[in-house]
Amino acid sequence: MNNLNSDFFKKLDLCPVCESKNIKLFSQISWDVNEKILTKLGVNYFYPKWSICNNCSHVFLNPRFSDKFEKKLYGNDSIYRNISHRGQSTFDYMMTIDNTIDGSAKYHKTHFLLLKKVLKIIGKSKNIKFLDFGAGWGSCSTAAKAHNIKYNGLELDRWCLEQAQILNRNVKSSYDDFENLDLIYSSQVFEHINNPKKVLETFVNKMKHGSYIFTNVPTYEFNSYRNWGIGGLNALNWFHCQSYSRESLSHLFQQYGFKTVKSWLGTGDINILVQKTGDVNDTLKINNNSIKRREIGFKFHKLILVKLHYLLMLPKNFIKYLIR
Repeated sequence: MNNLNSDFFKKLDLCPVCESKNIKLFSQISWDVNEKILTKLGVNYFYPKWSICNNCSHVFLNPRFSDKFEKKLYGNDSIYRNISHRGQSTFDYMMTIDNTIDGSAKYHKTHFLLLKKVLKIIGKSKNIKFLDFGAGWGSCSTAAKAHNIKYNGLELDRWCLEQAQILNRNVKSSYDDFENLDLIYSSQVFEHINNPKKVLETFVNKMKHGSYIFTNVPTYEFNSYRNWGIGGLNALNWFHCQSYSRESLSHLFQQYGFKTVKSWLGTGDINILVQKTGDVNDTLKINNNSIKRREIGFKFHKLILVKLHYLLMLPKNFIKYLIR
């Protein structure tokens, strides 16, 4: 661990959200479905660890991937998308995320319902200036159309941009009209970003007073059994370098003059709608007892899951023993 390859990893000594140094080990997973994949990429593999911030309750991968490797994952090399295929054809993989590409659905239901709720809170949908941030191939575009919203998508991954072009969806690699936006919509994006503050600082100061940002991300806070798999807590894996709590996600935007309008948990995710007020609130009070409760709950679930993992592996190991 002391000899980290800087081409792949970076050790953090402070929280990427609030920059507090009051961090400690939260969890270490002892098995990982991505081990073989990462080893093939030349990564000097070790099991992932996560730290928790005692100031804002944010959980983050530590060490995380380096900025250099992150660019390869989500940039022109499209490594992350290639990994995500898991041996599936392009069509089958895309259908697991977007069932509108074959015409079987008129619009993407999840995006449609999220947008419906957000627009109801905002109280405005007509002539809204909208940007889908981290759009992928534009799976949200059909939902936006169903709500009579003119769709604009921003994406850096080359493979996704190519698919968006094939599907004739308005997804581009750059956007230059942040000043006039009413709503930035982002789903399942910020958990992949190494340095969220650096990304936000490229556009938040350009946004007008009263504009909104909606963000949807996986979270370790969601305690339903649906958030647990054989690889551990679904929110925590090598490609989710951040696992936000409601407090840490609110705090991220508060630092740039955005107030939380509404936040809610659902199906393993945090959803938060913030509005630009210009009032920078850098303080956040976190109940230390609530952090303790989360840690105890996580350890309890992890203990059960480890035992379940070994039970499931028994037949496989027994067969290996017989073969020997």
